[in-house]
Amino acid sequence: MILLYIIFAFLLQYNSSNFAFKNVYNVPSNDLRSISYFLQSEYDSFKKKIKFKLNFKTEVIFCSSLDDFINKTSTSSKIGAVYKNKKIFLQPIEILKRKGILYNILKHELIHLIFECVNNPNIPKWFNESYAIYFSGDLDRVRKKVKIKFDSLTDIESYLKSKKYDEVQTSYYYLGLVMQYLITNYGEDRINALLVDNNNYSFRDSFEKELGEKYDNVEQKIIEYLKKH
Repeated sequence: MILLYIIFAFLLQYNSSNFAFKNVYNVPSNDLRSISYFLQSEYDSFKKKIKFKLNFKTEVIFCSSLDDFINKTSTSSKIGAVYKNKKIFLQPIEILKRKGILYNILKHELIHLIFECVNNPNIPKWFNESYAIYFSGDLDRVRKKVKIKFDSLTDIESYLKSKKYDEVQTSYYYLGLVMQYLITNYGEDRINALLVDNNNYSFRDSFEKELGEKYDNVEQKIIEYLKKH
């Protein structure tokens, strides 16, 4: 009984308004404290600038080993974290810290959570992933691994489902550049406005309304920009 109370008290001091931590027995308390503060502060920051309505309590699950991570997520050991069903699954943080990607990974998955909070079904996958890559800082570390063929943003998006890791990484690289192009040319406020759910407009309509240009024209400019990289 005393042990259960100690565990409960330990978790209580790190759980926050929007995050609860599971399988923490192998996580140093200073790491847990930093992760808790980082996630909640980033969540609050996104909520101020995007003003989404839904407010989730998300579980952050620390997997005990790579095998544990693979079993829980049905994914590859090359993927550092996964967000699904309002849960963030993390590889053992010592591995993520050794690779120097812990906080990039946390922010990337947090952004996918934010997009679910926004609850705009019109947002395409390419935009969701592009936003997560750029604003998590992943663009600084992902690289073009191989050549992939594309003539549209949905072409690039399709490689996210590839079974070839290098093709997935290349698609991440290009999608990060997509958001870099959009932010540079149109500004963050106008891009964030595309996240707001408006049942009167499709994503294409919202895109043209906010950016003041035809979707196809902007897409072609982006494709030309990407092919120079």
